[in-house]
This record gives sequence, C-alpha cells and structure tokens, in this order.
Amino acid sequence: MTTSIGKSRRTLMMSACSLGVLLTGPAFAQDAQQKEDETVVLSTIKVSVTKRETTLQDVAASASVVSSEQAELLGLSDVESLSNVIPNLNFGEHDGASFVTIRGVGASVEIGIGEPSVATYVDGVFLPRQTMGFLSQSDLDRIEVIRGPQGTLYGRNATGGAINFVSKAPSETFDGGFRIGAGSFEAFNVGGHISGPISETVRYRLSAEHETNDGYVDNLLNGDTIGGRDLFNIRGALQIDLSSKTVVDAFIQYQESDGETAWQQSLTPSLSPLIPPGFQESTNSNEIFSDQGYASLQETLIGSVAITHAFSDSLSLKSTTSYIDHTSDATFDGDSTDYGLVDVVGFQRPSESWSQEFILSGTNDRLDWLVGAFYFSEEFQAVLPAVLPNGLPAAAAPPSGLPPTTVNFQELNEDTTSYALFTDVEFALTDRLSLLAGARMNWEEKDFSQSLGAIIPVAGFFGASDIPSSREDEEFLPKVGLSFDVNENFKTYVQYQKGLKSGGQNLGVLSTQYEPELIDAYEAGFRSTWAGGDVIVNGAAFFYDYQDYQVTDLPGGTATVVQNSDAEITGLEVEFIGQLTDQFRLSGGVTVLDSEYTDFASLDLANPFVGPQSLVGGQLNRAPEFTFNANAQYTFPIADGLVLSGDVYHSDDVVLRYFATENDTQEAYTVANVSAVLNLKGGNLQLKAFGRNLGDEEIKRVVIFSPLQGAYLGNFAPGSTWGVEAVVRF
Repeated sequence: MTTSIGKSRRTLMMSACSLGVLLTGPAFAQDAQQKEDETVVLSTIKVSVTKRETTLQDVAASASVVSSEQAELLGLSDVESLSNVIPNLNFGEHDGASFVTIRGVGASVEIGIGEPSVATYVDGVFLPRQTMGFLSQSDLDRIEVIRGPQGTLYGRNATGGAINFVSKAPSETFDGGFRIGAGSFEAFNVGGHISGPISETVRYRLSAEHETNDGYVDNLLNGDTIGGRDLFNIRGALQIDLSSKTVVDAFIQYQESDGETAWQQSLTPSLSPLIPPGFQESTNSNEIFSDQGYASLQETLIGSVAITHAFSDSLSLKSTTSYIDHTSDATFDGDSTDYGLVDVVGFQRPSESWSQEFILSGTNDRLDWLVGAFYFSEEFQAVLPAVLPNGLPAAAAPPSGLPPTTVNFQELNEDTTSYALFTDVEFALTDRLSLLAGARMNWEEKDFSQSLGAIIPVAGFFGASDIPSSREDEEFLPKVGLSFDVNENFKTYVQYQKGLKSGGQNLGVLSTQYEPELIDAYEAGFRSTWAGGDVIVNGAAFFYDYQDYQVTDLPGGTATVVQNSDAEITGLEVEFIGQLTDQFRLSGGVTVLDSEYTDFASLDLANPFVGPQSLVGGQLNRAPEFTFNANAQYTFPIADGLVLSGDVYHSDDVVLRYFATENDTQEAYTVANVSAVLNLKGGNLQLKAFGRNLGDEEIKRVVIFSPLQGAYLGNFAPGSTWGVEAVVRF
C-alpha cells in the first residue's frame, strides 16, 4: 500500500573547517577582498536576480541583498531573521516546514501537500518543497531577495517573489578559516572552509559545519526539552576553466538535521469530551505536557553543474543541470497533552527532483536580452499516519468506534513534469527611457495516486488504495513595463507582471483538486542613490489582483484541503541604507499593506454553528498592515575595530488563520537585537557576541484549530537568545 521514492544516498566524508557565519541583514558591507581603508560605493553592489549580472540599483524591481559580512556582524543564523531586515517578508514554521511570505503572498500551514509561493534557490538550484527551507548556507557570498511575482524569469511557484542563496566561489589564492561558538539552549557550533587553486585552470572550495542545541520548548511531564537539532552540513565546489571562454561551476552539498523540530502546542485549553478529566496541558508559550516522543530527520543532497560559454563579450550561453534528493520524517505528539488523543508517527515527505535550464543572453548598444528553456521533474510523496493511542468512542466514530492504536492513514504520491520557454528584455527607447518586456509559456503535468483509510488492529486496512488522478495546466505569463532615468542617480519604473503557483491534489479527501493560483501585479517604484553612492533610498507602490488564491483549510482529523479564493493586495514600501560616515552606518525600511479577500467563504470549525462565513474584506494571512525595521552600526577605534550594532523590528497584528479572531492572530510586537564584533590581528581574528529578542516577546508563528481536540494549536518563536563566537582566518 505504501510506496517510497527511490533514493540515491551518498555518504560524504571529508574533513573541513569553515568560517561562514550564517546569513541575514541588508548587504551593503565592505567586500572582504578590499582593503579596510577603502569605502564601498553602495550603488555598485553586484546582483544576479535578473539571471544576468547587474548592479543593485540598476534592477527595475524591488530587490534587496544580504551579505555574509553583515550576517557575521549581526550574529544572525537562520532564514527566519530575514523577516527583521527585508521589507514585507514574513516567516513561519510548522511541523518541520518553513513559510516565507512576501507582501502577503505565501502559505500559512503545511500538512503534506504545500508548495512554496516564494521560489527559493541555492546557487541556481530550485528548492521545490517547504521542508527544504531550513537548508543551512554557512559559506555565503550574499542572499538576494526580489519581491513581487517573478513569472517571467522564475516561473511556477514564484507568486510572492524569489530568494537566491549565492555561495562564495572558489578562490584564485589560498583562503581558509575556522569558527567555534556557543549560545542559548546549550548551543554549540563549529565549522570552517578552505579554498584555493588546484592548478592554473582549476579552483576548489570546501566548507562544513556542525551545529547542536537542546531546544527551547519544555516538556513539563518529564523535564525534557524539544525543538533542538543536531545538524551537519558539508559542501564542495569546483570551478574549472575549460578554455578562456568556457567555465564550469559544479558543487555538491549534503545536510543532515536530526532533532525534534516538528512540534505543536496548545494555544487554548482543550474542550473536547474525548479527553477525560484530569489531563494535563499548558497554554504558556513554549511549554507542553507530552506523553509521546519527538523525532525529526531531514536529509538533503544537492548536486549541480553549470557551464557558461562566452561567444563574445556580448553573447553567452549558460546551462545549469541540478538534482535534489530530500527526505523528511517527523514524529510528534499531535495533541501536546499527557492524554494520548492523537500522535503523528512517521510523517514522511520525500522529494526527488531534476531540473535543466538553458539561458542565452546578450547585449548591444540598446538591447539587453535573454531567452531560455527550463525543464523540471519531481517525484514527491506525503505519508501522514495519525495514531489514536486510546481509540475513539462510537459517538466520535460511528457506528462502533475505533479501538486503541488505530491509525488514520493518508498517502499521496505526486509526479510532476514542467516545461517552460521564456524571454526577458530591456530595450533602450532613448538614452533615458527603456522598455521592459518578458514572457514565459509554462506547461505542467501532474499524476497522482492517493490512499485513504484506517489501519485497525487485527482487522487490517479499511479504505481506498492507490486511487489515480491527474491534471494538466498551461499558462502564459507576460511582463511589460517602462523604466526612466531621471538622472544618473534616480531611476523610476512602472511594470505589470503575471505570476503562477501550481495546482494540485488535496490530502485526505479523495480525488479533489485545487486550481493554480494566478496573480496580476502592477508596480511603480524608484531607486535612488545619494552622497556619491553611499546612501540608497528605494521605494515601490504595488497592487495585486489574485485569482484562485490557495488557502489551506483543515476540515477535521488530518485532512488538508486547499480552497481557491480571490483577493487583492495594495502596498507601499520604502527602504534606505547609508554609510553616513566612515564609522556610522544606518539602514531600515517601512511597509504598509492593505489586503482583503474579494471572493471567499469558509466554515470555521471553531464556530461551526454559524455555518459557512463570508470572509470578503478580511485580511490575508501573514500580511501585517504596517512594519518597520532599523539598524544602526558604529565602529570604534579599539584594537582593529570594535563594531557595535543594534536593530529593531516592529510588526502590526499578523493574521495566522484567516478567520482573524483573537485566537487566530499574533498581536503587534517589537523585537530588538544587539551584536558586537571585535577585530584583532588585522581582522584575521574576530570575537563576536549577540543577543536577540531582548524583550523576550512571545511571537506565535502558526495557528490551526483541531476540532477533534476542541483547541487551537500552534507554536511560538524562541524567546530571548544569546551567542558568542570566535573566528580565525588564515
């Protein structure tokens, strides 16, 4: 009955040491290759969000960059921290899956079938599943974030935008480093990198990290903690000059994360008569009473080969071939009480995918263009077994109830094949006015096989097995716009673009499918530089018209149903950054959002007697009306430089479940962080310290309602944390 995706596993055994402190923070810091006394002109930062190299300020779209140098300075360590520094980006986590929302576009919960709304890439490799969102990138050059639908260049599942993790390339001279650190919750990390030439035409880079922590969620029943992990990550890269015109960039990366990262707790008291009197539970943040063990294992293997051939200075061809083999297996207490109502045991979400992209690009005096072809295939599986340790009485499961250890079983197998042809051009109509245009034709086929039923002790499986279904979709995704250079330091643009998120098959409801979501996006913005390029101020206003917006509903048990609705989002964002003096740097951003459903009704199982409710006019999930972030850094002339940094992030109320009741909402909150870096021995030795969430704010990251338990469930972000680290470069 249960099938499994064939896996090609490799054990990578290498000895390496690395410097790479993880990512985050707007990237406008000094390049490591430049002398310390040189000033970086912020407007010259290189990015590749348009799939060809350009400068940040030349991108006619809302884009931000995050550098590894800024990440080290701020002491940040995960993708979640991006939400504190990237305008209109919101992060959540549930059952071992991550949720990234940009400008209110994204998913809210994931119970096995979700695909991301923000396309995430690692060195050009597309990560197709939300369980891949915790892939660690410890040796980064930068992170690029482009906001708004990116249907032309990135295709399916980029309705919110795209995030590119760009690793440091192999170096032409020997380079290495080592780091070791500790922090809250018995955290310990060690890592390093080594890089250099093998010959005149071959260069290498090897990095690795090992990170452990005990977790921050207290199980009051037995005194254990959960939420921790034991992570190992290793990456090897080669850069080969086949000729003066042809370069090969290849890498392989493997990560294993073992711990208890899938969990949920009671947010409100359980009111179900299925739970007998005298049970124990806690609704305090990061506290549970659990009678079930926790285990999470995620393994990811990524391989990629990119070949770039320059026919001339103005014409090049790039081929990128990539492969991902990913497994995710989670076990956790589904009710988070000391009574065995429901346990999730062996929640599996493996994915194996291949992709191939060809891009031919060129430039001349007036035209900057590219044309491309993309192929993607994936075998994905969701297996969700929910064990009922004490069974269910007849009143809850007529006619005769369910005996103890009955397993409510669901399985979905999904094979996806997607093809696309695309183009993106910028044509200079005059010296100051340019036409922006693009188009992508996307074809997609999905084949499903679904099983649903119950495994009853002694009696066996009762239900439906291997029920097939399929769907085919095709969509034309255009882009058109204008950019106008008011002067060499001030660019304006207007643009229309269409985005697409793939449709699919619901889990736990036989043969019901949901439609692809489409978004028509209109945006007008400006990008400006001041003070000789040391100050940047960028802004954008936008309007989104959503058709068939995918909203996740949990109708009972472990079933997951995606409903299609219509919605609109209007927004404004402004971000700024300035190297105001040689010692003082200031950055920040302000965002305003107005989101609403224009056609949507749903039944709230927390209040079922009122029947289906019209949610027209209601606020979208993870789309706070107002956010603000600011960061200040000052360098003191102590030793070889003492850099102190402080940042603050404020968010208005965040709706986490679309009925937007008090229980469905995270109220407005403010988070403050500090960090310090002391440079010694010319910067080759660094001592670091940081503190996050200094006010110990309680921040809900996800909310669901369990009708079986009669309670709201979810989880919280960690409270106050701290860390110290020593970095040696050689």
